[in-house]
Amino acid sequence: MIWLWIACSTVDSGVAPNPVVEDETTIVHDTGTPSLPTIDQELVEPSLTPTQVAEQLSEALTDLPDPEEAIATYLTLMAQGDETCPGSEQVITDTWLYGCDATTGYSYAGVSDWLEGTFEQGGQVLELNGVAGDFRIDHPDGLRLDVGGHAVALSNSDMWIGELVGSWHFGQGSPWLMHGYSGHLVVEVIRDTMSRVRGAINVNGTHLAARDLVLMATCGYGPVGGLSLRDANGGWYRMDFAECNDCATVSFEGTDIGEACVDFDPLVATLGAHL
Repeated sequence: MIWLWIACSTVDSGVAPNPVVEDETTIVHDTGTPSLPTIDQELVEPSLTPTQVAEQLSEALTDLPDPEEAIATYLTLMAQGDETCPGSEQVITDTWLYGCDATTGYSYAGVSDWLEGTFEQGGQVLELNGVAGDFRIDHPDGLRLDVGGHAVALSNSDMWIGELVGSWHFGQGSPWLMHGYSGHLVVEVIRDTMSRVRGAINVNGTHLAARDLVLMATCGYGPVGGLSLRDANGGWYRMDFAECNDCATVSFEGTDIGEACVDFDPLVATLGAHL
């Protein structure tokens, strides 16, 4: 039989069978979690006094960016074009993604979209106007409106809501627009009830954050909520307001450094003017 012949020929060939090599197993002992390196890190120290923190916050709130000014500036500059460039007083189409020069001396580039309609919020019907896009508009005098983001305003006789997102810079107008703005800001105003500010912004190097800062009409538009201010060294100051008191403890990176009072009156007046 073939299988018997193969078996016999293998045995009689005189060739020794291949040796069997056993696998060598290396045993690894668990030595536990390695220790982390020790890093010497100096804690930043505050460069402002509590009073200076409150003064900077008061000044920043006085010049709070206004979405309606952003929208008005956009519409004014769009009205300076011609029938071809940009061909509309409300939008810049992608035809002019890389730019066009109007006969009026103005130039337009990028893409923008005009927003309008009605919107319901809390049972209220609001009129919506706004602009969104990534674009620039060059003024003959050398000024440039440079935008990447959106500005929206919703309003009726009893409520106003504004949102300003992204980066905005023109070179003239209110200080925030002239020096440049970046961030995300939402402001709500309800007649004879309250105003609320939320978001984080950078205006001319001042970094400010508002955490549901509410100004209540029931207590003379005193504040409830939080404000933060960034130090030049990278640390953050924080003030948490309660019971409509303009004064609060100032902390730096979680450590209390004193007390101070913020002037909210200019902000209350500015927001109230929207209604």
